[in-house]
Amino acid sequence: MPDRDLPPYRRIADDLRAAIATAKLAPGEKLKSENELKDLYGTTRVTVRKALALLKADGLLISEQGRGVFVRQ
Repeated sequence: MPDRDLPPYRRIADDLRAAIATAKLAPGEKLKSENELKDLYGTTRVTVRKALALLKADGLLISEQGRGVFVRQ
């Protein structure tokens, strides 16, 4: 399935997953805020949250309330 056929949240999740796999996002690194990611990907916060939830479920990200979302160590 070509990337353009994927739902937006899957494209964002795949992009972030690739950044983690290639160490563009290092373990322990803080991700941009939901608002910054929303603007970067030209989408809504709901879509960004869905992408982040997918990566959290896969064990790639961890949330720390009041601090942000981080790449899991």
